[in-house]
Amino acid sequence: MPRLYLTLLGLLCCSAVSQAGDYMPLVREGGRWVCYEYYDYVDFDGEGIGSFRAERLYRYELRGDTVINGKHYTKCYRISLSNDSVWNNVGLECSDNSPVECLREENKKVYHVPCGFTWESTIYDFDSKDYYIGRKIFPMTPKSHIYIDGYDCQVFNVHYYWHDEQIIEGVGVVSQEYGDLLFIYVPPTGITERRFGLAHMENDAGMVLYLGPNYGRCQDATHRQSDVTSDGVADIDDVNAVINDILTHRDTWTQSLNGRNYQLPFLRAADTNDDACVDIDDVNAMVNSLIKR
Repeated sequence: MPRLYLTLLGLLCCSAVSQAGDYMPLVREGGRWVCYEYYDYVDFDGEGIGSFRAERLYRYELRGDTVINGKHYTKCYRISLSNDSVWNNVGLECSDNSPVECLREENKKVYHVPCGFTWESTIYDFDSKDYYIGRKIFPMTPKSHIYIDGYDCQVFNVHYYWHDEQIIEGVGVVSQEYGDLLFIYVPPTGITERRFGLAHMENDAGMVLYLGPNYGRCQDATHRQSDVTSDGVADIDDVNAVINDILTHRDTWTQSLNGRNYQLPFLRAADTNDDACVDIDDVNAMVNSLIKR
């Protein structure tokens, strides 16, 4: 009996380990990277549009495929999550209809083709452990591992130009202000200051899979409306959605951020108070918002 018990226990352990994938592909249908953008413009001569500061969230979204030079790519869209009209004239160009780039991945290498071009170049090489900015190669140094959505992902350090950043398999660049999935920030030489960084990574159902350094730093219009179900109205269905998230997505995996551990995944829209945790406080916030209406 003890031998049978040990055998069954061993099989269960092997089964549990096999559920964790060895490599999480970065290019995957439905992948979303929510990022933070800060824009600071100072009009010294008074002849421009006026000095102002603005911040917003925008999202990279992988959906749909295309063929370029006989190779299959996934389209990558950059979508603004702000209703502020100032972003119509400044900041990164965003569109829900036109992709900004096309991506493909082969043998742990990620290639990209900018929209309107046909030539491709490498941006990430998780096999040779290299990171590309234009034609310049920056070696990635293995640092640790992190569990994300069933995958054991390797974490790298990379030093480019004047600072160090992290790059993670399946996630890409993890920076607070010096770059996002595709766009690398360059220090300003004039009167405009721009910063970019990762807020979080999610799937197409809105479940947060990875917390970035800018999580909760800025809210989008939909989130401010407490419309968890995305049906255009905040009502009791949204309260129920928060409760369901509490009851459903528990005890999966944890991620450390700023000295604290957080349980993932969770529904981003259900985290109404932006504390990277869906709990009774979020239910109370939803109920209070409905009462005030």
